[in-house]
Amino acid sequence: MMATASAAQADRSDGDVPFETELLLPTGVRFRLPRRRLGAGWLVSWFFTLFGLGFATVVPAMSVWNALNRGGGLDAFDIVWLVAQVPFMLAGLAFVVLGHVIRRSRCIVELTRDALKVTESTGLVWWSWSCPRDAITGVKIYKANLQTNGRPIKEGPLKDASVVRVETSEGPRLLIGVGYPLATCTAVAQALGERLDVPVEAADEEAVLLTALGPVGIAPPPPLEQPEGSNIEVEQFDDGVTLKVPPAGIRGTKGLFSFSVFWLAFISVFTAIFLGAFLSNPQKVDGPIWVIPLVISIFFLVGFAMLAGALNMARRRAVLAVVDRSLMVLQTGLFGSKRREWTAGEIQRIVCGPSGMSVNNRPVMELQIHPTNGKKFGLLAGRDNDELRWMAGLLSRTLGI
Repeated sequence: MMATASAAQADRSDGDVPFETELLLPTGVRFRLPRRRLGAGWLVSWFFTLFGLGFATVVPAMSVWNALNRGGGLDAFDIVWLVAQVPFMLAGLAFVVLGHVIRRSRCIVELTRDALKVTESTGLVWWSWSCPRDAITGVKIYKANLQTNGRPIKEGPLKDASVVRVETSEGPRLLIGVGYPLATCTAVAQALGERLDVPVEAADEEAVLLTALGPVGIAPPPPLEQPEGSNIEVEQFDDGVTLKVPPAGIRGTKGLFSFSVFWLAFISVFTAIFLGAFLSNPQKVDGPIWVIPLVISIFFLVGFAMLAGALNMARRRAVLAVVDRSLMVLQTGLFGSKRREWTAGEIQRIVCGPSGMSVNNRPVMELQIHPTNGKKFGLLAGRDNDELRWMAGLLSRTLGI
């Protein structure tokens, strides 16, 4: 293990956001960036933390207190009732962790003789990525297009958010300093460029950051050819193109169908056990009995809502047609149909972007049409990402956007 020759060997100041530089023996260096400045996000983080603590502790503690005060210890009904609150406790702890991550996140960059390592740390949890030092070919600085709820952030510390991308000759690229100010990212990129003896560039295009708190990535260019295995019918003619998109099937739900079935099965089994415990000792319930079926029905409603959404994703079909520099879209599903039309001049861009829904903490992507005025129009959520990017590129090229 390398020893630290000097903690805070040098401090570089970029505006009012410094970062520490530590020299590692024999030929390494570590950049320890400060905690991210999140503006109003700091208050949001404390709200998540306090809400999560209350959610995870108050209700279970009250249940245990009431059960012990009744005397006679805990019976099967009390145990089942406490087990029913485990999901609430886990949800509360998740809010606590989320608040901590928002409040304490920072980036640490470590360059050794053999590798470049990037760590996102919150004190309690951390994630690291690395790449061989010899594989690094350049460093680029991107101005971030940071968004919340699908809208660019134009005020506060995050409006100037940027990211550094390390270009490599093999494997995936590394992202450094996601969400830090442009001045800080520029200083880190220049320091790395000097030590690696590689070019440092300011990229013309913007980085695409899906959400202020969610997964981050640099959007690659859309493929020119239709992805292999795609079942979309393409009809091209002189002044346009028509895309006929068939239903995606269960596979197109990105696991939402399987999860909703599992959810309903779990709630059904739990309800049966709960009812058995209640019928065996109904006098244990002191409060109003109607609260129990109300709580259980909420869980069932959530499960059926997810199942309906999954079936809608599986059965949706769409037709997109470009004719005489105008785009027409028709999408049909279980809940009706949507039809829209724009001229090329009314469209700002067509992209593959996050739909706002996630499965297993991964955003479900959709085809998005961003008009010059008004809100975005999204469709075909859950289709293959490469397929969505190909459609976005084909429609953009045909419209001349």
